[in-house]
Amino acid sequence: MDAFLSLLKVLVLCLAGLIALLAILIVLVNYLPKSPLRDVLGAVTKRMVATAAVAIIAVPVQPILGIDGLYDLVSSVFLLCYWFLLVRDIRKSLSEA
Repeated sequence: MDAFLSLLKVLVLCLAGLIALLAILIVLVNYLPKSPLRDVLGAVTKRMVATAAVAIIAVPVQPILGIDGLYDLVSSVFLLCYWFLLVRDIRKSLSEA
């Protein structure tokens, strides 16, 4: 059990480190002049925030019977479409550059 908890601790610390590095990257790229990297990172950030918002809203919705299944279906379809549109946004920002 101790090995599992230490592995879980390492995973949580690595995840926190990756989130911190991503935040630093977002701030640094935001200061760049108009560039495709800035546009792509902005599009990815918007999708990550939308995914986090869907996950946060899911917590209070889960205990409500009937609505939880509908919410899971609708949010999954929304996120799938939204993440697939990332390719379109990347192509648009690269063609403008």
